[in-house]
Amino acid sequence: MSYILRPRATADLREISEYIADRNPDAGRTWLRSMVEVFELLGDYPALGHLRDDIRVGLRTYSRENYLIIFRRSGDDAVIVRIIHAARDWPKQLP
Repeated sequence: MSYILRPRATADLREISEYIADRNPDAGRTWLRSMVEVFELLGDYPALGHLRDDIRVGLRTYSRENYLIIFRRSGDDAVIVRIIHAARDWPKQLP
């Protein structure tokens, strides 16, 4: 079991961590480590989170701090699709 970051999720991760780090480098590193811990958890337990079939069949969300990790289960893996601030209208941000 593992996790897979889709290209858009990788870009989200980079953009958010750089935004935080620009204001506070230590906080940026801490946030990034926190997200990787969640990805590893989801990789180990891809059935975690809230199933959001109302948005898209098979879509799941898991929140950490003010962010939603949006993913889907693929076999034994968690495929991370997006990382989006929870205050945003995140369903509109999906491909």
